[in-house]
Amino acid sequence: EKDLAGARERIQNLVERSQALREALSEVELQLQEVGDAALRFQRFMIGLEALVESVTTPETPTVTPTITATLTITPTETPAASGVITATPPATGVAQPGAGSKADREVVEDTPALRLFPPQSPLYRPQSGLAHIFGLVWEDANENGVPDEGERPLPGATITLHDARGRELAVVATGEDGRYLFADLEPGLYIVVEQDPQGVESVTPNAVTVSARADGLVEVNFADR
Repeated sequence: EKDLAGARERIQNLVERSQALREALSEVELQLQEVGDAALRFQRFMIGLEALVESVTTPETPTVTPTITATLTITPTETPAASGVITATPPATGVAQPGAGSKADREVVEDTPALRLFPPQSPLYRPQSGLAHIFGLVWEDANENGVPDEGERPLPGATITLHDARGRELAVVATGEDGRYLFADLEPGLYIVVEQDPQGVESVTPNAVTVSARADGLVEVNFADR
């Protein structure tokens, strides 16, 4: 009986130690998960910080940024108003009033493939000195190749939202009959451009894009739908 009682006691001790070990392992797993989440947040912060530093330190040039066809889901992504678009909300902090100042001495922008294939209903003028435009096209991508092609048609009624680098909403517009949107005369910096598809339409390209707008520059962000 003494041997049996001793065996039972040893078994009970083993069970208790096993339970304590499982609890300790669970705690370690939780801590590792928290460390992993913190590392991921830090990595995202560093990517945004590097992009911001680059946008501040890189010499500015008054040229059009190459066409960006939305390739990220920001996004979120890759948007105040040119002719043919409807302003849903007024510009907020960091967004200058579009159209301020005379356009008579500003160059008309028409030298990108999308602008040549799908010209806006009204001319697109360069931004005021020291500011930037974010503009683009939403179109029906018949062959779903993510590139505007001749014979395809612009898509009106898509909602485009502009966010700052922290994700705060700055302004909202809707594409007009020409499929175009414009966020005019923005302060230089990082922005997030997000498309909301019209009813019955789905995206070919991702709906959110992060871009760096530089002084005296233009950033073209186009969204393909089907």
